[in-house]
Amino acid sequence: TQPFPADVHVWPLREQEPQVVEVVALWPSGGLSPGAHTVLEGLRRRLRKRR
Repeated sequence: TQPFPADVHVWPLREQEPQVVEVVALWPSGGLSPGAHTVLEGLRRRLRKRR
C-alpha cells in the first residue's frame, strides 16, 4: 500500500540545516482525487497554524 494517494508525489528531503522549500506543481485537468485533496488540506491547516 502507498502512504499517499497515487496523484500525490512525495520526495524525502534531507538537508543539514532547515530551509524554506518552494514546490510548484501542475494539477491534472480532472482535479485532485479525494485522497489527495484530504492530504493537501491537512497540510494547508498545519502551515496556517505556524504563521
